[in-house]
Amino acid sequence: MPTVTFSMNDEIYDKLMDFVDTLSRDSISIYKMDINESDIIQIIGNKAVKEAQRKNLENGIANVYSKNGVMYFQLPDGTITMDNPFEKGELKERLDALTSAS
Repeated sequence: MPTVTFSMNDEIYDKLMDFVDTLSRDSISIYKMDINESDIIQIIGNKAVKEAQRKNLENGIANVYSKNGVMYFQLPDGTITMDNPFEKGELKERLDALTSAS
């Protein structure tokens, strides 16, 4: 079966995730000819990652991304920076408290 790759904006992605959430386990198997199990796992995984990123920002924790070996940090205010917020300030204090507790 040929593979089709496409990109979508956040609004379309969210609508797809809402649709997948409404499907019963039985109805998903109907679509296996078009969407295989690994596609479903990836969709669920992507949704979980997106939710974790949202929760991080809500809790004042930066999201970390890497592109071509360069680390980027998305701060809770939406700023993207290459300065590691875990090396100074409140996030460093919170990280130190968590790592020293173990």
